[in-house]
Amino acid sequence: MPAKKGARKGQRKQLEWRRDPDILARIERVEPLHLAGWSSPRIATELGVSERTIRNDIGHLAELWVERLGATQAALRGRIVAQLDVAIARAFEAADDDWQCTRAVLFGEPIEFDGRKLDVIRDLNGAARHTSQRVAALNAAREAVVSKAKVLGLVVDKVAQTDGAGNDLSLADLANAARAAKAVRESQTEGT
Repeated sequence: MPAKKGARKGQRKQLEWRRDPDILARIERVEPLHLAGWSSPRIATELGVSERTIRNDIGHLAELWVERLGATQAALRGRIVAQLDVAIARAFEAADDDWQCTRAVLFGEPIEFDGRKLDVIRDLNGAARHTSQRVAALNAAREAVVSKAKVLGLVVDKVAQTDGAGNDLSLADLANAARAAKAVRESQTEGT
């Protein structure tokens, strides 16, 4: 690639990061690690790049999260949505893994994890036991999906039809409370 104007001889021209396939591919690998709570040095070691490169990639991720939602609170929402997407994927993977274990115990089907074939260990009577966590994994996925919908404003929590003292509210009182809450949200949006 030709050297950019003012660049030292032998340096390649810098592409804008959004057009650089190497950076985009690395960002796809950085995102789940960053969302899983890995530190920049740990991610850098894992991917074989400098810590500065990872910090730049995390900055690019923040830009991508903002673009994904395009709102004033987009950076925070984008991060939360990305974390929930990871949680949803992990929950479904756990449910699938659990289903494989159940089938292996019940039907003797082969089971494979991370490219390794595993055998079911049976007792002298040929019995084996597996405590299923599939329902818990699917519930975790459902909760993450609902949380994501709430973050995106697609679902609103139910409001009790009583005031703080437990007194019943009329329809007019509920409408006034909804208008007041809307005004507060709009003022917060304008202030940021």
